[in-house]
Parts: sequence; structure tokens; C-alpha cells
Amino acid sequence: MPIDGDGDLLLLKTSWRHLELGVTHHLVHRSAKTLHIPITDPHDHLHVNKGRRNKKNGIKELGGLSNLQGSLLIKNLENVTTSDEASDASIIDKKHINSLHYKWSECDNNKRQFQIETDVLCKLQPRHELKTLTISGYQGTRFLDWVGNCYFHSMTWISLNNCNKCDMLPSLGQLPSLKQLCISKLNSVKAIDIGFYKNQDCSFVKPFPSLVNLIIVDMLCLKVWSSFDSDAFPLLKVLEIRNCPKFRGDLPNRLPSLESLAINGMPCWETWSSLTLDAFPLLERLNIRRCPKLMGNLPNQLPALNYLNITDCELLVSTLPRAPVLRRLTISKSNKVVLDVFPLSVEDITVEGSPMVEYMIEVIGNVQPTSLRYLCINDSWSAISFPCGRLPASLQTLTIGDCKKLEFPLQYKHELLESLSIFDSCDSLTSLSLINFPNLTHLSIQTCENLESLSVSGSESLMKLSYFVIHNCPNFVSFPREGLTAPNLIHFRVENCDKLKALPNQMNVLLPKLEYLGIHNCPEIELFPERGMPPNLRSIEIENCEKLLSDLARASMDKLTDLTLRGPFDGIKSFPKEVHLQLQVAMAKIVLSIMVKIRMENESRAYRMYQSCFNWETSQCTVLNRVFS
Repeated sequence: MPIDGDGDLLLLKTSWRHLELGVTHHLVHRSAKTLHIPITDPHDHLHVNKGRRNKKNGIKELGGLSNLQGSLLIKNLENVTTSDEASDASIIDKKHINSLHYKWSECDNNKRQFQIETDVLCKLQPRHELKTLTISGYQGTRFLDWVGNCYFHSMTWISLNNCNKCDMLPSLGQLPSLKQLCISKLNSVKAIDIGFYKNQDCSFVKPFPSLVNLIIVDMLCLKVWSSFDSDAFPLLKVLEIRNCPKFRGDLPNRLPSLESLAINGMPCWETWSSLTLDAFPLLERLNIRRCPKLMGNLPNQLPALNYLNITDCELLVSTLPRAPVLRRLTISKSNKVVLDVFPLSVEDITVEGSPMVEYMIEVIGNVQPTSLRYLCINDSWSAISFPCGRLPASLQTLTIGDCKKLEFPLQYKHELLESLSIFDSCDSLTSLSLINFPNLTHLSIQTCENLESLSVSGSESLMKLSYFVIHNCPNFVSFPREGLTAPNLIHFRVENCDKLKALPNQMNVLLPKLEYLGIHNCPEIELFPERGMPPNLRSIEIENCEKLLSDLARASMDKLTDLTLRGPFDGIKSFPKEVHLQLQVAMAKIVLSIMVKIRMENESRAYRMYQSCFNWETSQCTVLNRVFS
């Protein structure tokens, strides 16, 4: 292809796989405004400059590249000022391009010439063999008739994005092979109507015969889906509608192949009517979130449903669908929903807010489901308890949050429970017998204000416990007197327990696999265990425990690789020699972090303390350099 001295073609890549022409590489043309055209690989770029007046225009140069193959992205189309320039690109002659992306950049709309953009898009019509099409940033007032023409028999994927001046969707229902359709930020579109399904030229085709995924997102003015065709969407499996704040109409009421339906961020949507018993016979996932005005009924029969999430639908008064194979159920801040028939197959339940929490606990107690593995309850201020003082026998994970008046079941063993998390709940709980949970692997107790102690019985052990955190329990005073027998515990953290005076006894024997120990804001702990620390301990974090730091020599550091100490250190002048020697010999890595507001006179004391400990020059330690510089 001939390029003169002022030519507008710029090739940047040293290897151009899909350009079947003998062209010279690295031809450079200096111009500020460019069009970017990647071929197949988004990192392979052909840059076509917008020419100066009376010079060749960049997009025209595409006219001679007849053998381009693969994917073509054209950016900055707002720089094309006449339809003739677009016509000269000869896009319709590019036989081997299977994917096109037309992109107009965001800029001042007052400077945009909407009719020119419409004319440009008209002249950029591709061949009918095109497979995927993306149009983004287009500010013409309508889509051209070629977009959606049924003669595009190979078109499988279309994305329309940020085309804010178009007030009607193109007719796309007649594309025989279209499988994926994403429509987003078309902020002048107010309705999805019959024109979306068919046009006059191709009205003989059933609408959207092959569509599998339909995504409608961020349509700020969309109000209604006003027309439905009972023959449309026969193969649609995924429908997602998100962030359409003015939408208040109905939705398609029969989608025979639909497997996943997500509706999110529809604050004006009120009803879902005209639902037949067989509306969604194959639906597996139903997710309805942030629809605070929704009041109509949900689909009644969903024989294939295995996941249901209803969140932030405060006015929804409906019975839950009959779903015989339901596995996961989440109801959050949607407290007028009624559970007519409890699905015995359910394995995972999350409920939040009164009275749904109370209702769910009562139902679980009455039904005693045998498949329930996971239960999470949050945000209830009512006085409630589990019926008969026991958890479902099949339960493996229990999470309780913000349920201060919940009576925790203490009388029975819960053999299968593996994970227990209690957060800001169970004010009546003063002592917890760990032996009731012999198979725990994960234990987290946080903000239980009246918890005073943990207990075990004799020599019984928590054989499987690997993770244990107790946090923000201001009245917690003691671990079991016999020690905490957890031979597989790896991570152990104690935080914000103002009255706790001692760590568990015999940690060196009873916690042989412990690798991490964190002690934060426990000012009354004075001593490390008398017989030393666990033999495999690798990492210790100590924060705001000044009394405990004075006993650091007792902490065995033979295998320690990480030590984090956080102040204050006002009462400590130096570490003892034993600590100094252990650190120098045993530690491969020291992390020192002084995270406290400290006066200048104390800074020198802290520096002397660490010099005493490590006997290092400041210049030899980047951490100390950073702290004391």
C-alpha cells in the first residue's frame, strides 16, 4: 500500500499477524488526534491519525486494507467529521473481520454533531458475516437499520453501551444466531417495546430465537417493558436487570429455558404480575435485591430452584415459591415474606432482620431439617431461643450477629458443628463449654460483653480446632484452668479483653502446632506461660500489652521468624539479655512497628531499648531507619 511523505498510516507493532500486505513497519506520522485499531489481540494496534485539512484522513486509509482479519476496534470516532470519510474506510468490504467495536470517546456534548455521528455509523455498516458487534459512546439519536438486520446471520454477540441520545432500542430480535446481548447506559430509552422484538423487514422470524444471555444495566430512564411476545426468548438462560431506578412496569412472564434471574437496584418497581404456574420451569437461581417498593407476588412454582436471595425488599408481602430442591436461601431486610412450606432440601440459610430471624428459628425448630449445613442469623432484638435448647443436628456452620437477646443453646453436644462465629450477640452468655463442640475447626467470639470464661471437661480436647479468635469481650477473665487442649490449633488471637490476666496454661504441650499468636490490647496479661511457648510458634504479635512485654524472655523464640511489637513502651527501658541473645540467634526476620503517639523524650528511650536488644547500627536496619528518621 503506497504511503507518501505525509501519509496517515502508523504501524506500531513489529509483528502484524493479521495484515496480509507487504507494508513497511514503524512508519511514523506526527499528529495529535488518532484512531486506535487493535487486531484480534488488544495489544496489537494500528493507529490511524485524523488528518489535517487538505490531507488524507486517517480512517480513509482503512479502505486499502482489504485483508484485515479477526477483531477490529476503532476508537475516537468523534474525530470523523463527514460520512464520506467513513464510507471511504470500506468496512463493508472487509471480508475477514469477524468482530467490530466502534467507540466514540466521552467529550463535551455541546461540541458533538449528532447527525454526523448518525451518518458515520450508517457508512460503517459491516458485512453480514460479522459475529460480534460493540457500539459504545455513540451520540446519534437513533441506531441505524443495519444494526439488528436479520441478514446478519452469523451475529452471536452485541453490546450497546453509553449511547445516551438514542431513545429507542434497535430491533434485535430478528438476529437468528444472537446468543449474548448487553445493553447499558442508554439513558434516553424509556421503554422496551414491540420494536425491540421485530421489524417490518424480518417479522417472519420468532424473536430472539437463539439468545442465551440478556443483560440490561444502568438504564436511568427505563420505565416499562411494555410489550411481550409469547414466542420470544425460547432459549434464554440468564436474564439480569440492574440499576434501572425509574423502572416500574412488568417483566416477561414466561421464559421456558431461564436458569438464572437477577433483579437489582429497582427502587420504583412495584409489581410482578401475570405469572403463570409454568412461568419459569427451569429456573435455578432467583436473586432480587434493592427493590424496596416491590409488593406483588413472586412466582409460585419453581420446581428447579436451588438458590433464592431476597434482600432489601421491605414491602414485599409474598409467600416464598414452592421449591422442592432449594439448597440456598437468603432473606435479608425483607421481613414480610412468608415461608409457606419449609423446603426440606435446604442446606444453607441466611436471614437478617426481625421478625424473619425469630420466624426462621421457630420453623427450623419445628421442622428439624436434616439437610441444613449452614445457618447465619443477623439483626434481631427480640428475646429468642432455639426450640428445645438445641441446634439442628446436621448443622456444620453457625454464625450469629447482632442478636443480643438470643439465648445460646448450652445443654447439648453439637457433634457435627465445625464453625461457630458469635458477634455482638448472646448477652446472657457468661460461660461457654467448648466440649459441647468436639469437632470445631473454626471458633470466633467477638463483642460478647458478658462472657467471662471458657470451660472444658477434664482432659477432653478440641482435636480439630485450627483457628480461634476471641475479640472485644471486656469481662472475659479466664481460659480453662486445665489449659486449652487443641493439638491442631494453628492460629490463636486474643484482642481487647481488658480483664484477662493470663494466657492458657501449658501452651507448650497442649498447643504443639500453634504457628501464630496475636495478643492485642490486653493490658492485664503479665506473664507468658511458665513452661514456655508452643514449639512450632513462628509469629508473635503483641500490641498495647506493656506488662507482658516485660516477660518477653519467657517466650521461647527458637523457631520464631516474625515478631511484631506495638507500643506504648513507656514503662520499658530495655529488653533482658536473654531476649537479646534469642533474637540474634534465632530470628530470621524482625518486624518492628511502633504505632503510638510518642513524645520526643520517649523516642530516645525506645531507640536505646532496641539498640540494647539488637545491637545494630541504625544504618543497618531499614525498619529502624524508617521509624527514627
